[in-house]
Amino acid sequence: MNKVMDKPLRLMVNRSFLLTLMALFVVNFLFEYYYTSFIIPTYKENGIILDFNWLKYLEGKFWLLILMAGACLLNRSTQFISSLFVFLLLLLFLPAHIIYAYSDGMPKAFYSVLTFFVIFGFLGSQRIKLKTVFMPEWIKYTLLLAIMFIMLVPVVMDFKLNISPQALKLQNIYDVREVFKLKSSGFTDYTFWWLAKAVLPVLLVFSMIRRDPKVIVLSLLILAYLFLISGHKSVYATPLLILFYYFFGKTYNDKIKISIIAILVLLLLINIPDFYLQRPMFKSLIVRRVFFVPAILNEFYFDFFDHNHLFLSHSVFSGLTEYPYDVMPTYLIGEHYFDKPEMSSNVGIVADGFMNFGYIGVVVYSTLFSFIMVLLNSIKLNLRYFGIFVFYMMIFRGTAFLTAFLTHGFWLLLIFAFIVIPKHDS
Repeated sequence: MNKVMDKPLRLMVNRSFLLTLMALFVVNFLFEYYYTSFIIPTYKENGIILDFNWLKYLEGKFWLLILMAGACLLNRSTQFISSLFVFLLLLLFLPAHIIYAYSDGMPKAFYSVLTFFVIFGFLGSQRIKLKTVFMPEWIKYTLLLAIMFIMLVPVVMDFKLNISPQALKLQNIYDVREVFKLKSSGFTDYTFWWLAKAVLPVLLVFSMIRRDPKVIVLSLLILAYLFLISGHKSVYATPLLILFYYFFGKTYNDKIKISIIAILVLLLLINIPDFYLQRPMFKSLIVRRVFFVPAILNEFYFDFFDHNHLFLSHSVFSGLTEYPYDVMPTYLIGEHYFDKPEMSSNVGIVADGFMNFGYIGVVVYSTLFSFIMVLLNSIKLNLRYFGIFVFYMMIFRGTAFLTAFLTHGFWLLLIFAFIVIPKHDS
């Protein structure tokens, strides 16, 4: 007998990563349960009804298994990209394929999401030769602190110490946000988000690596200040996410495994506090808001802008192309599908690409996103910053591509990836 056949067949997939995919598959069925028992009754008036299609169900499961197999191949070459790929499967693909099967969702919306993952899977694992910038530690620290204080100045000038205790209690959040919009200047609209989502998160991790309690406390206090003047829950959640991924897991595979299993446990236990509260507060905040609202909005965008693309006339091409509506696209969706003209319904990279350029936009935006991941994959990053990249996956899932890159400061994070975050800094 061939000697090769005498050897036990080696598992080609990392065991930790395989456990992650198994947990993800279980999460998928829990999502189906919550979708039929909670999401559909919640959004029935908005046209989200139970209209199950067996063919679409099997179709969606087939592509889920294909993408999971692709994630295994990715993991053999890059744990960083494969971990982000799985996290996006959780955020983007699972809810999309459930809507596709259970509510007879639009094929163009489902296959656009699938296109994003195919492009990301093929391109995201590539590497190119890049050189990072070497600086002494004290210079990097000084640079981060200087950028932080420079960007903080216009925010403090606009808001001073007029914080809202209501935000701390998570009460009247939208009233706090309205006050924030009225007080903020054009420049503050940028520096606020650059601070909250790029500069302070990087500074927080950097100071934890250096074990500098003064700067750690300073970073957390400024993040708390930004939350109390704005009421944006993403600012509230950022340090929690960063700390979670900083302390848990020694590899990217371990970190994504722990996070998917934690979400699985959370979904299993989430009914307990809701039972005692006698209202579905946690199901609404987590299952509905985090996972299914973006997927439902994705469906609405594909429906509204089908054969009616904007070509960025509401944005950078406003001087070249006439915008055909009186209000911005986010408010159009709120008014048309929810009968709430004041409701801003943000959408992520896939629907944003379709809204502006149709299927070509989906392909182009997915390719641009994947190229950015190629840049990051070409740098030996310190894995203790992983929580920041996970956070930005959530931003790209629920925010227009150019907005995520420019307004929310992903361009800054890319710069920091070449200067502050390389692995040799640990």
